[in-house]
Amino acid sequence: MNERNSIRLERLGRVPARIRPRSKVVRRDFALSTRCPARLEAEISINGTRAAANVRVELIERASDYYAPSANGRGLIVLRQPTDAEASVSLGPLAPGEHILLVTVPGPWRTAHSVTVPAGRLTRVPLDIRLVEARLTCRDAASGGVLSDTDIVFERWSELGVDTSTFTTDTWGQLSLELPPGSYSVLVAGTSSEALDLEWTQSGPSPTEIHFGK
Repeated sequence: MNERNSIRLERLGRVPARIRPRSKVVRRDFALSTRCPARLEAEISINGTRAAANVRVELIERASDYYAPSANGRGLIVLRQPTDAEASVSLGPLAPGEHILLVTVPGPWRTAHSVTVPAGRLTRVPLDIRLVEARLTCRDAASGGVLSDTDIVFERWSELGVDTSTFTTDTWGQLSLELPPGSYSVLVAGTSSEALDLEWTQSGPSPTEIHFGK
């Protein structure tokens, strides 16, 4: 086909397929998703010190899935892997973009971290999990006495859902805990007592004494 006929056909919207320009955008997107996957390496520490091995790390592939309402409200977990002896974890191949890492520390308590990984590269991300160590005294509201050797249930609500752990008071009705800052509901296990609100701040629990059975 000569140049004159090609120009005439183009004006009529009848350009033959073999001489139509190809979409560079489509080809580029395809190359990024199949030939240039991203990889992520996360180093987990707790209060500035490298965490122990076997800290569970989970990945939600798309941050938009995490924030959007869904059946479980939390998006799709596509990778799950514990940290190695060096307290790090390597994840991939991944689609480039923003992802959510869920890190589970002893308790167990989960924390969420947003990370962005570019195509065709290994991205190293240090994640430091903040835990606050402090004591909480548990008392009976009616008598004022301490609750010795009593199981206390802690529930922590967040965008991740609810995390639950049970701790036992000592002889003096105290709990020595290391918790991530946040809002908790606490109640005496195995009773019908009402759950009480507790705020675990950067300096410890508020209030420092909690009275059950009001």
